[in-house]
Amino acid sequence: MRFRWAVLLVALTAACGTALPDAGVPAAGVATPIPSLAATSALTPTPSPTPSSSSTPSPSATPSQSPGRAGEGAVTVLALPGYAEWGGNDKRVNWVVPFENKSGCKVTVRELATDPVADPVADPAADPAARLDDVLGPYDVVSAPPDLAGLIVAAKGAAVVDTARIPTYDAIPKRLRPRFPDGETYAVPFLWSTDTVLYEGAKGDIYHSDGPVLYRNSPLTIGAAALTLEGVRDPFQLTPEQFADAVALVGRDGQHREFWRDPIEVVQGFATGSARFAQAPPYVMDLLNRAGRKVKAVAQRPVTGRVDSWVMAADAPHPRCAYAWMAYASTAEVQRQVAAWTGLAPANPGACAKEAARRVCDDYGVNDLKGISFASLPAKDCGPGSGGKPESGKPEDCVDYAEWVGAWRQITG
Repeated sequence: MRFRWAVLLVALTAACGTALPDAGVPAAGVATPIPSLAATSALTPTPSPTPSSSSTPSPSATPSQSPGRAGEGAVTVLALPGYAEWGGNDKRVNWVVPFENKSGCKVTVRELATDPVADPVADPAADPAARLDDVLGPYDVVSAPPDLAGLIVAAKGAAVVDTARIPTYDAIPKRLRPRFPDGETYAVPFLWSTDTVLYEGAKGDIYHSDGPVLYRNSPLTIGAAALTLEGVRDPFQLTPEQFADAVALVGRDGQHREFWRDPIEVVQGFATGSARFAQAPPYVMDLLNRAGRKVKAVAQRPVTGRVDSWVMAADAPHPRCAYAWMAYASTAEVQRQVAAWTGLAPANPGACAKEAARRVCDDYGVNDLKGISFASLPAKDCGPGSGGKPESGKPEDCVDYAEWVGAWRQITG
């Protein structure tokens, strides 16, 4: 599921017939980016090799055991691909082993699967706590997309974060900090992206084009369609009428559409001429432009966005090391490496100060978050003034996440 940026550039060059003089090996110490897999995740972890305190990782199918709270010295991390690199894909791309050496906490990394269609939350009758057992079981921290973070909190599986233990937390813009119904802080932002609509050729509308179009394979894509509707205040908290209208846009009869889980599919779609429109992160447009494809954005703003955050389990076996990990992952130096590797925007804007992440930061406009509606977990109780009727002052019933997943399965089926 991982692709070196240089390999992607070579493939793109071949498809486009364009040479890319800056597509070679990066300078020493600079991470080589890959397409990110920050899509809505399923609740199924998959094994990943485990780093050790030495420079050579040793494989492990399950998290290692440790003395627990009394001794700690370990942390188990459930991460989206590319979010906890230990040198296994490229020896120069490694921020896990330096953390182990600095903190004394051995890291066990497992990857979080990225198949939203397999997400069991489509069953409204299922017990949320039972659904999340695979995520919350033996892990200390999880890199969670906004919907997964909301599910963990709703299931009372997340610990309230003491932000005083995250020295760089104040550097993270408030717009990126996930909001939860009880007002507590359960998540530390890590990376973010936007759902920008790209096109090649004559300008048009992704929702009214016959295609071919590429949508991100995530129930939250419905929110991007909702943002185009009149009167919608929050595209992720929708009344039944608004939800039906948004679903109708994405699932319109007669449209030739496909769904991507990895941005490389968008790149390949435009490179081979099999995509007319696509919903994708901004760095995809930058990459295609550098390869000579005249891909443009329909409009940079307003757009929907997603923040992937670190969430600590309520009963984390190693809370001290979990806090150490979240604090370390929030530093500008680590965020710089992660942004360069994934092509996603860093939550800590200090990461943009040096060359490694500067192009990514420019692609996203990191210093200006206006016009971005960041996703949250769709909920039935969406509060006063939601759904475009602020004058009512009364709580309104919105469409909860289980219905979003059900509708998405119908669209993609």
